[in-house]
Amino acid sequence: MATGCLSTMVGFVRKSMSKKQKSIVLFSTGLGDSLQLLPLCKALKEEGHEVTGLFFSTCPSHELIIPLGILNNAIVLNNDIEFSLFALRNAWLFDYAFIEYSGSSLKNSLKACLFAKKVVTNRSKWYLRLLPNMTIRQPLDNAHLLQQNLHLALIGKQLSELKALYRLDGQLLPKSQNWTNNFGENYIVVQLCAANNSISYKNWPIEKWSILLKAISSRLPTMPLVLIGDKNEKSFGDTIMAGGINGVHSTIGKTSLTELAQLIHHAKFYLGLDSGSMHLAAMLGTPTLTIWGPTDPQTLGYQVLDTETNLDIMTNLSCHPCLSWIRHNTSEFEHPSLCPHQNCIKGISPETILKKFMAHWESLYGGIQAG
Repeated sequence: MATGCLSTMVGFVRKSMSKKQKSIVLFSTGLGDSLQLLPLCKALKEEGHEVTGLFFSTCPSHELIIPLGILNNAIVLNNDIEFSLFALRNAWLFDYAFIEYSGSSLKNSLKACLFAKKVVTNRSKWYLRLLPNMTIRQPLDNAHLLQQNLHLALIGKQLSELKALYRLDGQLLPKSQNWTNNFGENYIVVQLCAANNSISYKNWPIEKWSILLKAISSRLPTMPLVLIGDKNEKSFGDTIMAGGINGVHSTIGKTSLTELAQLIHHAKFYLGLDSGSMHLAAMLGTPTLTIWGPTDPQTLGYQVLDTETNLDIMTNLSCHPCLSWIRHNTSEFEHPSLCPHQNCIKGISPETILKKFMAHWESLYGGIQAG
């Protein structure tokens, strides 16, 4: 294994597992994609595999995932050079390497083919098929992404089996020494942006957020509304804060990933967009209402897995979803960035969200106040 400056090895108690299959799962993209690999890791362990997580991303998802105890071993690489050296020094050390769709670039796949005897992905690119120890799993029709990831290793796992696999134990989340909960036991977390404000077509207009939050504040006057997000989303938070809405607080750009996880875990409700924080909230069991744009809640959302806790809001346009590798709709545009109106997200009114939110809130808590 690469050591020292090349990598940080975090070992949970390692038993003698000479007869076990050694599997390595690559965590190479953002928080949402990383979290959606955890059911695969759990299922592999249940099947008797020794599971190693290989983390090499600008998102520090390992800070959350490693303490959960799902992995047998974890390796954190800091840059592409370390990744290359790790691949060269560990030739065919692993029986299997699993790479989900978003992380299956040619570069990542080539390196995985060095340290694993068999590499499995679900991305059907011609150049990946040229790699001698690469296996391509054909995507399941209209299946949830969690199920697509399980299908990488465990063909036949059903949707009904996912709920037990995707839920996380919030008590195992790491805690920051600097983190304190200043909002009591009852508060709502609100994420105004998707994908760290890097993808505009997933964002709901800020003026509509302002209308919605004012309306929620008037109906739940003692319920703090806590804005969450990273520093790239600060301008959106500043706009909301400038409106002087009662009970709104901003933590945007002020929390680490571990602090954000604690904030979401202890919240009564998550209100936001298609984002890594949404996946985290759903997996921690925090009730969610998610506003969806061009992406597909049937394959990425959580209402399909738990209708009592999670609610997905979308518009039923004939061109939806135009952002999906599972059932991509190109009837009007090849990609949502080409769409001149983005009505799938911009056409949703604050009144619609408010009505759905209040109904969902009351179904959970039996009234306007949380119990």
